[in-house]
Amino acid sequence: MDLIGALSASPTQPGWITVQLDAGDAQPVMLSPEAVVLDLRGAICDKGAVPHKCTAAQLEKALKKGGVPYAKVTLKSGVAVRVEELVQE
Repeated sequence: MDLIGALSASPTQPGWITVQLDAGDAQPVMLSPEAVVLDLRGAICDKGAVPHKCTAAQLEKALKKGGVPYAKVTLKSGVAVRVEELVQE
């Protein structure tokens, strides 16, 4: 299952992110520590070739700093296992 929307860190639950769905609903999701994070613009991680690949910990750190990336979050058994930044048009 995939969720698409703006991401934010959960202020009260470490290891969780919130996906603000286009329909307006906010969906809290547990983030797997082994989740694959792919970043297109370098807002989350900026090492390596595009898309930049980084860790769930780097994603949480970037979300706590502010920037709200728009992304596709892939869930497996209700846990986020892949986060791919999308470019909104």
